[in-house]
Amino acid sequence: MTQDEFFAQLSAALFSYAGQPEYSELMDDLKTHFAEALRHGESEAAVTARLGDPAEIAAGFRELMAGEVTPDATSGVTPAPASPASGDEDEFPALPPLPPTLGPDAGRPVLAVDLRSANLVVWGGPGGQPPRVNVRDARGWTARDSEIRVEDLDGSVRITQDPPTGVLGRLFNLVANVTVEVTLPVGSDGYADIRLATGNVELHGLELTGPAIVDTKVGNVKVDRCAARQWWVNGRVGNVRLEDSRGPVEAYSRTGNVVVANHTGAVSADLRSGNLTVETRRSDAPSRLVVRSGNVKASVGRLGADLWLDVRSGNVTVEVAELGANVTTHSRSGNVKAALGASTVALFRLSGSVVKNAFPTTPAPDGAPIVDLSTRSGTVKVTRLA
Repeated sequence: MTQDEFFAQLSAALFSYAGQPEYSELMDDLKTHFAEALRHGESEAAVTARLGDPAEIAAGFRELMAGEVTPDATSGVTPAPASPASGDEDEFPALPPLPPTLGPDAGRPVLAVDLRSANLVVWGGPGGQPPRVNVRDARGWTARDSEIRVEDLDGSVRITQDPPTGVLGRLFNLVANVTVEVTLPVGSDGYADIRLATGNVELHGLELTGPAIVDTKVGNVKVDRCAARQWWVNGRVGNVRLEDSRGPVEAYSRTGNVVVANHTGAVSADLRSGNLTVETRRSDAPSRLVVRSGNVKASVGRLGADLWLDVRSGNVTVEVAELGANVTTHSRSGNVKAALGASTVALFRLSGSVVKNAFPTTPAPDGAPIVDLSTRSGTVKVTRLA
């Protein structure tokens, strides 16, 4: 789409607002945005693709003018709300909401990030080195558009970004592809608190003595080879992936998939819409996996604490090599399959339209783990893990 076509469609969609100050401000800001983009080598087609469909922009503008939408003045400092209860009596409770702040027992803030629209990449660097921060932008728009401030307070890095201003800023939270790169020494003594409104987060090789919060409203989250005392990871609209990392995890997502692969530590998750895959070597703390719409697969090497899985609509697959605690799974609409270590001894409580169990159904000895699998609409199948 060309620039002229973009403005022609947007003007036609907002013709009833022509002459109003907000309309003039929006159009002027968009024209300035186009001019700067073209000056820095971006094509008209690339700019229109990034801005999106003029009809959607017009719809957002009408809602803004009607007062039906209150744009965010800050990035992601508000905690993620707890998922609503379904009303089913047998539903496991949702995870508690993401903590709004970390208390004094968490230590000192090694990294505090509050960005409205930017990507963040954090690397674990050599121990004993001071933190380093680099704000990069291929088009050179950083000073004008990102308004990112970096403060280094005795080894504690704080990165903030001014709230959006004007109609255009409030509508889009636009930024010129800014990425903030941070290098922290491995084994940093303290916690990380990372909150983004719009943008992707990547953490690589980061090791903290304290907990870590990663919260992005719109964007993907990737945690690779990292360690923390406790993880809270929230990709409200976006995918979440933790791989080869350590520490108890609570993961949240409203729309998106969550993958926790080759992890060490208990994993709990709360998804509204998306698939969940959890692979952990061992779990020594209770884990709760709640999914409203999507499939779940949980693989545990050694289960040392109870595991609950609650799925409203979707299939469930559970694999446990060494069963040392209880497994409880409910699915309202979907199939349930459990694959357990060949030498498993457990008390089985199975309920479904079709039940198949490869293990003996004789009474288990006192203290044996309980495997409770049920579905309202679907089959339940228990097999021996190969």
